[in-house]
Amino acid sequence: MGGWNNKQADAITFPQILLGHYNKINQISLREFKVTEKILVIDGNKVIQESENVSKVYCQAVLQLSYILLPYFDKTVKEETKIHLPILQGFGYEIIEKIEDKDFKKRVDAAAEGTPKDDLIIMFQVRSAQKLFCALSLLLKRVDYLAKSVFGDTEVDDNVIDDEEDVE
Repeated sequence: MGGWNNKQADAITFPQILLGHYNKINQISLREFKVTEKILVIDGNKVIQESENVSKVYCQAVLQLSYILLPYFDKTVKEETKIHLPILQGFGYEIIEKIEDKDFKKRVDAAAEGTPKDDLIIMFQVRSAQKLFCALSLLLKRVDYLAKSVFGDTEVDDNVIDDEEDVE
């Protein structure tokens, strides 16, 4: 009888999930934070095949990373998430209430409803996501998780860079 063969070698480990997600966020951050569209033209008719807002994708990815790391939060990250999670999870009017920068808040309030205002709110969310991502990265550094996951030990000295031999 054919079925799923669930061998332990096929299992995905938590470090693989975490590092894969971390890598994906870094890949997303290399793209320009704007709406991208894949357009297909058939017989002279323009059809939008896919539309993606890279800013929203980045914010969602950082939010998801915070959910993955939730059991490992220390006091510092808990304080950061109290600030940033409501911004990343909130609706537009809730996010506007969280803006402390008076000049930026004036720009948001003065912006026309719809796309201009939404773009400013998303920009504010991206800033918050970047700060949260930095806090999560520092958490991984504090608990030495990246060294354990990547190198398999905790004896990694950040100040030492080994020379690599040229491979021909």
